[in-house]
Formats: sequence, structure tokens, C-alpha cells
Amino acid sequence: MKKLFYLAAAAAFALASCQTPEEPEKIGPNFPDAPEVVEETLQANPEGNPAEAEDATLILSFDIEAEGAWKIEAVEEYDWITVSPTEGEGMGTVVFVTEGNESGKDRLAEFWVKETLTATNADEVTNGEPTTKDVKTYSIIVNQAKKVSNVAEGSLAFLQAIVEGNMLGEATPTVATWYNVTENFPGIALNPFDGGKL
Repeated sequence: MKKLFYLAAAAAFALASCQTPEEPEKIGPNFPDAPEVVEETLQANPEGNPAEAEDATLILSFDIEAEGAWKIEAVEEYDWITVSPTEGEGMGTVVFVTEGNESGKDRLAEFWVKETLTATNADEVTNGEPTTKDVKTYSIIVNQAKKVSNVAEGSLAFLQAIVEGNMLGEATPTVATWYNVTENFPGIALNPFDGGKL
């Protein structure tokens, strides 16, 4: 009986020594808490915003606060607005360049700023997951109102009819833009009234 007991113990020991050792537990990335998404709305000038101007109020810019690398991208494709730079690190300022809005309607564009977060335990990650990820930190909406003529609505239609119909003959002026009418119309006086319209 004693012999049988030793045999069973030896078999159990041999079986235990044949089992493969357990692999150490894989470690995944731990990311810091992402900051709350900040929503901002900017008003673009209907006449457009250049990249540089003597009048600083014409420059449409936005300050980004970040700790790491960031990039800014348009939510859709827009043919009337661009932003630069499109990436940076830490604090930075982006400038939006817009064309004048002659579309006849108000328009808007949306941009997202995404910051790259690095896992706090990046050196210890063993499960193969990436140790960086991009998180949205800003949603920036740029509104641009349509251009409005400096001539009152009824007067504008009257003047446009004169030009289109060449009603003043050779004296009919060619109007460069109906948004800022500066031309002289013989026999017609354009005077400002309430609201500054002609």
C-alpha cells in the first residue's frame, strides 16, 4: 500500500512537471483621460479673410491649447476656406483663409482638432496594441454670411435693370461688383439713408 502511494505521488509529480508554465499576463496601454471637446464658433468676414492684413481684425485665427502633437482637418471638402498650419505640437495658432462669399447664401465649415495621446505605460505594453491614439479636442465652426450690396434692395434691382438693358446708352456704366457699387449713373443720385444703404 505504501508502495502504491509513492507510485501515485511520483506520477502526479511527473505530470505536474510536464505542464507548460503559464505565460505572464499581457499588459495593455493605459491612456490619460482625454480632455473634453471644446466647441467654438468663428465669424468670417463676408468679404473674405486674408492670411495677412494691415487690419488685424480681418485675420481669422484660433489659438489651440494642447500638450502633445495635434492636427486640424476639415470635416468635409470646402472650396472656399483653408487653414494653416494643419499640424503642430503644444500651444499653437491656426489661421483660416476665406474667399468672399458671393454664393448668395450663408455658409459654414467645420474643423476638428485631434491631439495625440501617449499611453502612460508605453514602455510596458506587451499585448501589441498601439501606445498612441488621436482624440478630438476641438470642434471649430466657421460661419460666413453672404455678401450684401451697399445699395438698398429696390434701388439695386432698378440699377441692375438699367445696366442689363443698356438704358443709358453709351453713358451706361459697367459695374465691377454689385456688392460695393461706386459707379456714377448719369441723372441718378445715390444717397445713403437709414442703415447706410444707398
